Amino acid sequence: MQFHQVAQREPTGARHESAIERNSRMGNDSKVEVELTSIAEPSYLQAMHDTFSDKMEEKQIDVASAVLDEEARPITFEFNHCEFCRQMRRTEVGVRECRKSDRRGIRLAREAFKQSGKTSPVFWVCDRGLIDFCVPLLAGGQIVAYLFGGQFRGTFNNNGGELKTPDLPTLGEIGESTDLTTDTRTQYEQAFRQVQKLNQQEFDILREAAGDFGETLNGVIQKLYESKDVQKAEVFMQKAVEKHTIKALFDLIVNELPGMMDARYCSI
Repeated sequence: MQFHQVAQREPTGARHESAIERNSRMGNDSKVEVELTSIAEPSYLQAMHDTFSDKMEEKQIDVASAVLDEEARPITFEFNHCEFCRQMRRTEVGVRECRKSDRRGIRLAREAFKQSGKTSPVFWVCDRGLIDFCVPLLAGGQIVAYLFGGQFRGTFNNNGGELKTPDLPTLGEIGESTDLTTDTRTQYEQAFRQVQKLNQQEFDILREAAGDFGETLNGVIQKLYESKDVQKAEVFMQKAVEKHTIKALFDLIVNELPGMMDARYCSI
């Protein structure tokens, strides 16, 4: 089996807003968000979820994996995508449609976490017709990113509900594109049919493994969060956001920053 890494790059010159800017835009001044990349190196996260996919392959179960942010932008390279999903993401409209589907998964995972307080994987049928799962990743009790995985077909009992994939892909806006030829549509349909079809036992194995790996990854992120003393930095940044004058910000830096850095004084 060949593994493929697919990274969707942002357009040249694109700028991501900061956590503080995002809070301001959303009208949420109560808490400064924590960025996952300030806690864990993306390459470290990459190695962990690549290993998860490799371990599942040893069980004859193909699983794509990636870590995405709140807007469904990749934090790590998207690993082991099936051929159908790789074809989907070769066009601008395909990438846009897949990101929209990913954001739906994020909403489902966030709502499940809000209701249960648990980071159990949420499975759903994506907008193209394959089954994916999403696990919230936490630091300090707040969601900082999401582990994504899946890309398989079948009909399953999932915690009392049914998950069922269609016989043919749902192309959405991709199917309405003027660039879509009959040959291309046929290629999409053939690639879709070639995506691995799991049975109930294999699905149960994957669901349990995804839950275990999600717990492990969450534990690692929390330990890194605590070891890097992000909580102190978060409190300091929140105080800084609330200062409305240069003098107030200056006094905050002089009086509190040295203690955070284990220094005797601050020279600015």
